[in-house]
Amino acid sequence: KPVFSDEQIAKLNNAAAGRSSESLLICLLALDANLRVSEICALEWSDIDFAAGSVTVQRNVYKGESQTPKGEIKKIALSKAVKRALAKHRQRRLQEGEPGGPLVLYRCSQHTDWQWAQHTPHSVSYALNETQERGEVARSGPHLLRHTGLTRLARLGATPYTVQSMARH
Repeated sequence: KPVFSDEQIAKLNNAAAGRSSESLLICLLALDANLRVSEICALEWSDIDFAAGSVTVQRNVYKGESQTPKGEIKKIALSKAVKRALAKHRQRRLQEGEPGGPLVLYRCSQHTDWQWAQHTPHSVSYALNETQERGEVARSGPHLLRHTGLTRLARLGATPYTVQSMARH
């Protein structure tokens, strides 16, 4: 299965950072934290332990309903890049007066009648496709970022058990 190269990842992250803190966070949650798109949509601030540098993946969204995730419920370590992106995103939300709420990511567009609402897998995929276009990287679904992150772990010498654990399989 194809994966993004290091150069493509850099282009994608630079394009995401240029778009918004939310775009960068979406990329990093899929790539570095290996979250599925439905898990990104359901991620809550209470799932994140900044002091421990971890996130507990314990829910996803399916057809607008919160459920337990596809894999096992698990606490995983966050990279420094993901921790920085989460902190920056939270700070920006507070400064710009976005709604407080349990979710990490909200959206406001014509599709939500300009009201703040939960992201959907489709809206996250759309945001990622816009970032890919801006970064001149081939469009793909968000799952390719998760797959790329797990493949990078294996190529860096992680054991199959570590990769399996990060994938929550």
